[in-house]
Amino acid sequence: MPAITKGLLAIGGLLMVLTAGPALLPMEPLRVALERQLGAAFGRTVSVHRFYFALLPYPQFMAEGIVDHQGTLHIAQAQAVPELQSLLSNGQTIVRELRVRDGYMDGGLLRALLEYPARFDDASVLVRYIRVEDCTVHVGDVSLTDIDAGIHLGADGRPLRINASMDAKRLHLEVLPTASGALQLAVQGSRWTAPFEPRLHFEQIEATALLETNHLKIWNLQATLDGGGAYGFLSARWHPVWAITGELSLHNVAIAALLSRGDGEPGLDGRLQATPRFVMRARHADRLLDSLELASDFTLRDAIVRNVDLAAAGDAARRRNTASPVTHLDEVSGHLVFKRGRYELHGLQAHSGTLSANGRLSIAADRSLAGRVDIQLRGTTGLLGVPLRVSGSLDDPQLAH
Repeated sequence: MPAITKGLLAIGGLLMVLTAGPALLPMEPLRVALERQLGAAFGRTVSVHRFYFALLPYPQFMAEGIVDHQGTLHIAQAQAVPELQSLLSNGQTIVRELRVRDGYMDGGLLRALLEYPARFDDASVLVRYIRVEDCTVHVGDVSLTDIDAGIHLGADGRPLRINASMDAKRLHLEVLPTASGALQLAVQGSRWTAPFEPRLHFEQIEATALLETNHLKIWNLQATLDGGGAYGFLSARWHPVWAITGELSLHNVAIAALLSRGDGEPGLDGRLQATPRFVMRARHADRLLDSLELASDFTLRDAIVRNVDLAAAGDAARRRNTASPVTHLDEVSGHLVFKRGRYELHGLQAHSGTLSANGRLSIAADRSLAGRVDIQLRGTTGLLGVPLRVSGSLDDPQLAH
């Protein structure tokens, strides 16, 4: 059985203790046993505030207030609904539904579940269905919210089908098992906003994937966003460390959406063509974005550079008369490298009408600029070359001789 399914059964494991008649079982030992079981699954001490058997509205085992001592796990309520006839027999106990409501966990606990080696194939217990409602997973600053899932299980305890959604049902996931034991995934989304920066708004997104032990492979990833498109592949591992690698092809994607911080117009706009390859490696999931390394050739068409007028850069009088300087360029191209929060742009070439430019530029994590640009202007007196030093910031670029 895939590790992620074992982890879900561990959360819902509430009750694999259904192997004896509930009326004959004291609840306190079962509560303590459940705490041990969940503690083993999560790799830390877990407490269950209340565990009991209820007859109404139908017979069920209930657990409330499942938390860890670090404050990174909370499940408001979980229940196991048995089939009564199976409880009264000496044979197999059948759990018609395990349900987990209103919970959250952090990325460390998610990793623990993904790696949990426990087995829940005890022939004395058969779980038919697991339901997850209104749950959240936090990975660093990223929150996956409104998670709902339904998991149908076969007689051998393996999943027959998993349907899940998140973010108010804007993103849907269907999971089917394969003969090898891996899980095949199909993802579809509409009007979905990524839960991390840059918060890209996808008009449509879809992908197929394969989930194996410690490995997720995503291919045929296709998306449309702000009139542009993207497609590519991605590979993610979480043992022995977290590692994500991939490649995307971007066509006519608005670069303003990639650069936006939600605090006004970015300093650069235009339609981006690029094929970035990227890698992220970290011991903990919440450090993955900090480890991002990326490289790509790029072309930016119909570019707008705000707060600077390259054509007026060599004319002090013209600069003084430009209240809101803007440069329009037909095309900008070059090679981009991103590493340790710093952008390096090499081999920059830009042109528009009578203006052309080349150079290099560095953008630090604090958005400060450093570099050099050589501008050439064609006029009635011939070709004018102006070498300039770049400084300031993305929001307030400065050019000087």
